[in-house]
Amino acid sequence: MPTISEKVISTATRAHLPGVPADAPITASALPGGGSDRTYWRLKIQEDNRTRVAIFMHYTTARADNLAFAHTAGILDRAHVAIPEIFAHVPQDGFMWIEDLGTIHLWDYRNDPWEKRRPLYEATLLEVGKIHALAETDLPEADAQGLQPAFDEALYQWEQDYFFEQFLYRHSTLPAHEVTALREKPVFKDILTRLSAQPRHLLHRDFQSQNVLIRDGAPVIIDFQGLRPGRPEYDIASLLYDPYVPLTKEERAHLSEFYLQNAAPKDTDPTTYTKNLTDCATQRLMQALGAYGNLSANLGKPQFLKHIPAAATYLGELTDIPELASALDLSRLHLPS
Repeated sequence: MPTISEKVISTATRAHLPGVPADAPITASALPGGGSDRTYWRLKIQEDNRTRVAIFMHYTTARADNLAFAHTAGILDRAHVAIPEIFAHVPQDGFMWIEDLGTIHLWDYRNDPWEKRRPLYEATLLEVGKIHALAETDLPEADAQGLQPAFDEALYQWEQDYFFEQFLYRHSTLPAHEVTALREKPVFKDILTRLSAQPRHLLHRDFQSQNVLIRDGAPVIIDFQGLRPGRPEYDIASLLYDPYVPLTKEERAHLSEFYLQNAAPKDTDPTTYTKNLTDCATQRLMQALGAYGNLSANLGKPQFLKHIPAAATYLGELTDIPELASALDLSRLHLPS
């Protein structure tokens, strides 16, 4: 995306961020990461005898979810979900000033003892449960119109196609005709039909450990612009089968049961929930593997290849499709040395 200078950021901040003096010294430090045509800077603003901080975001109109950021923030704020406050927004320029809640994510606790991680994960599940409490049928029309497209058969199918086209054909040692035969198995159609036929609630869509900040021991949810209707279990699968974080089967089982008992929508049936969680984890991991293949091969980001073993192992262990589990055996994949 087009670069933006510190001078432009400083000038815009003085003009649009409430309370900033016209002559206030401002420093802007570019933050790593970002993506999807969004870039971020940490601002330090000198105001009298104090230093004020904020996050400046610049986004383009290349993706519809970028345009939905402020809209989804309003929905989540009204639902009392912990998210950063938006201080100012200039949509015609793609400028936004957001509360700076620090740099510590749930991901940063990945190697800590379970006794320390468990309450953070439980609190995170309670927070996302506030999102899932919003049923699609209960949304005001104005809220519903600003969301991203709902999970339906077409979106689930896209995730499956993404997996086969961007990952398995490229990284499997199996002949292409065997990959095609696997792709055409009815069981994949069954998954998307089963999930899309059920009632939908709001979900984050990319609910993984790097999209949860920890501030004063409490979770704050970020990168929520992909908010859309779907099955809540997709978010839970995204968090529990996060390739970036090592969770044991016992830890995943505890967190899954905690969510079911304390945060799931009130009409959740335990048996259906268990099956949905497996189906959603299958979909989510297929999407993730497709993304790793695409990012590394087509977008010049080979660093994502290192996450393939964890994602492939998770998917191979949880799937009840024997041929898929066999294809994902690490000995049958072309992986970086």
